[in-house]
Amino acid sequence: MPIDESVAYYWTSLGLSAAGFLLFLWLVRAPRPRAGGHEEKPEPPPAKSAAAPLDPQKASRADT
Repeated sequence: MPIDESVAYYWTSLGLSAAGFLLFLWLVRAPRPRAGGHEEKPEPPPAKSAAAPLDPQKASRADT
């Protein structure tokens, strides 16, 4: 029994669409860090806060 041309075109179209979708997913995937290399992350700037650590000598009161 020969296959009708329209059925062959349907399955070919379906296969090409699936391949295109997989290619799209592969292209938009997030990049993975490489195993051999290491990326140096920049250090965050020091926090500027009003509650800075106190010097124990400056914090103590003189007994009067």
